[in-house]
Amino acid sequence: MKTACEACGLIIDIEDDSEGYTLVCPRCSNVVKGRSSMLHSLVFSLSAVFLMFPAMLYPFLKIRINDSMLTATLFESVAALNSEGYVPAGIAVFLTAFLIPLLYLLLISYVSLEAVSGLRLPFSEPLAHFIHKLHRWHMVDVFLVGILVSVVKLVDMADVSFGIGFYLLSAICFFLITAEIYYDSKVFWRRYD
Repeated sequence: MKTACEACGLIIDIEDDSEGYTLVCPRCSNVVKGRSSMLHSLVFSLSAVFLMFPAMLYPFLKIRINDSMLTATLFESVAALNSEGYVPAGIAVFLTAFLIPLLYLLLISYVSLEAVSGLRLPFSEPLAHFIHKLHRWHMVDVFLVGILVSVVKLVDMADVSFGIGFYLLSAICFFLITAEIYYDSKVFWRRYD
């Protein structure tokens, strides 16, 4: 069996036909991963899914102006945008910061589970195609950067601190990016050849 190094494109011969290989590219020393990478992808994507709802319900910012304390969660932010007449912006924030990342992580978990377990799960082929379409639309990291920018702008006017939701969102970003790094669609599609 043959595979290609993703870093330099060198074609590498694999000794056995198992999908559980891990080898080093002789040209660039990049680690070429097999089935074990999908296990990592499964673990990190499920970890992010489990953190998603608490991250959206806990406040990500705490703002103290004079004697009043204001908190902001994702759902409160979406509701505030909608009530102020910015409905398209509220919908965009809800979709790109919550719904699409959640769907993306669930799909990666589902496809990775099939690759790791060796079972044929229903609808896995169209869902594997759909993962690539959703890849550009999850923007939890952009939302996190927006929070950091707002903290920088508000720090002169009020006492601003991060809430639990901010740290949960940071963990979700880390898990999501790590799951994407380990997700190897070639391992999934090799089973259908």
